[in-house]
Amino acid sequence: MWAFDEKRFSVFSESLRKPLPKDLSDFYEDARERGIPVIEEETMDLLSFLLSLKQPDRVLEIGSAVGFSAAFIIEFLKHDASFTSIEYNDGMADEALENWKRLGILDRIDFRRGDAVLVLKELEEPFDFIFLDSAKGQYPVLLPDIKRLLKKGGILFSDNVSMEGRVTESRFFVERRDRTEHERIRSYLREVSKDPDFLTDLLPLGDGILLAHKLV
Repeated sequence: MWAFDEKRFSVFSESLRKPLPKDLSDFYEDARERGIPVIEEETMDLLSFLLSLKQPDRVLEIGSAVGFSAAFIIEFLKHDASFTSIEYNDGMADEALENWKRLGILDRIDFRRGDAVLVLKELEEPFDFIFLDSAKGQYPVLLPDIKRLLKKGGILFSDNVSMEGRVTESRFFVERRDRTEHERIRSYLREVSKDPDFLTDLLPLGDGILLAHKLV
């Protein structure tokens, strides 16, 4: 009987992946070589599919880092789509702005520098798509405003919710310094998944993705 080989399937899947445009590919490789966290290729596959299918008019990114994910997302948006990005770390924010300027997309981004907990409260207009990839310990704190800002039919794409697989472990098997983040990300996953206003799916892609479709 044939048995599914996840590793071989992953290698085969990679062979089918469309290459990034050269400027984005160079950006991605440079960030990885410098040890800067960027979205994984499996995450990009799903993200590009959903954005192309949904064609959202208003997108919110929580966690710009050095700006790669924003540059990637904008590749799949209509030119007149609104894109807002939030970043707390000044060093990351400065580099993101430089990268967006170099790529010629700075004028397409409404950039908000600051703590997302506070910045979200300043936003009012609903978004069709929210990409969440910030400090994992903040996810439960951000959720009420995220839900308020996500319109009916909108998609919440929460990245890196697996914590490299540790999210499934008992807190006693997690290093003490990571336990608070571990507890909070598990709390976030439970709260979103059990919320009757969301249809959710937890996917073992990249470092874990929680998709939530807002029903009301």
